[in-house]
Amino acid sequence: TIRRLREISVKRRSNGVIDIEIEADAFCHNMVRSVVGALMSAGSGRTSVLEVRKALSGQRNENAYKVQAPQGLTLIKIAYPAKSKLAAQAELTQRTRTLDDN
Repeated sequence: TIRRLREISVKRRSNGVIDIEIEADAFCHNMVRSVVGALMSAGSGRTSVLEVRKALSGQRNENAYKVQAPQGLTLIKIAYPAKSKLAAQAELTQRTRTLDDN
């Protein structure tokens, strides 16, 4: 399944809490937890930021990173496209990759 990450932001609050915001066209099962695992790996120095970028852009298997537990992750908002764009968005999010795509 193809998913497009549109934006990721990471901010540390003064109290030490880390806010991670992820925007995508749609999400696969455990996708957010996998992305958080990749970011934590880079943040702790276990992997490079470049390797995480490659994984997030599909150039590397993102399953190489630990899927984080759901505790501490909070869904804040779900946004949908305008009604006039829903059908086109649904078609895009149902696309899959083939072996030739990589």
